[in-house]
Amino acid sequence: MLNIAICDDDALHGRHTAAQISGLDGFAAAKLSLFTSADNLIYAITEDNYAVDIAVLDIQMESMDGIELAKRINELAPECQVIFLSGHIEYASKVYDAEHVFFVLKSQSETYLKSALEKAVRRREGAKANYIVITNGANAQRIPWDRVQYLERVLRRTKVVTADGEYWTSAAPKELVAGLDETCYCRCHNSYYVNTACLAAMLPGEFILKSGAHIPISRSLSRQAKETFLFAGPRFGG
Repeated sequence: MLNIAICDDDALHGRHTAAQISGLDGFAAAKLSLFTSADNLIYAITEDNYAVDIAVLDIQMESMDGIELAKRINELAPECQVIFLSGHIEYASKVYDAEHVFFVLKSQSETYLKSALEKAVRRREGAKANYIVITNGANAQRIPWDRVQYLERVLRRTKVVTADGEYWTSAAPKELVAGLDETCYCRCHNSYYVNTACLAAMLPGEFILKSGAHIPISRSLSRQAKETFLFAGPRFGG
């Protein structure tokens, strides 16, 4: 399901935009979430692990304007496609300070909003990240996937083990790898995801990584793990 965030400090206009989107061909099934401040949207991404696919942002807002919000979204959720929806043409030249798909004037939304959303979907589907994003509170850090060896879920936190250290985040492993090509990782256990480029050997009940780490393989996922090792592993030089 496509998650679309609408951020506009004018709640009435935000609802109007939501009604427009839900009435467009191809977007009736999208899950729309309304936010009346940049802070609320940032909180949803960092604290509630909100996986936003497209963000439709007003620009002139209190506390933080839409351009600054887009910059934060670029950092926190790089695969999210940003559309600016503004009533002020003078912002058209300023939006290039942030990565975005389209600038639409509110007065022209009936004409251009669908095209903007369709372009955002094409870019979202075509984008495959080569990194994961670790968030802790308002802080975010990109970690290249080729540095990651494995992810381990420990209670309600995830340990990200890399060649040069460990990182912790509240995000679940499946959320961290959501933007990656599926051949880049293997879920071999309820608590473990491994980088397929790091596989060195497969023994009964476990993977051995090139680092020497032993990663358990659950019975229910053993067939999938074996297929990954035999077919995906060699592709990455396993």
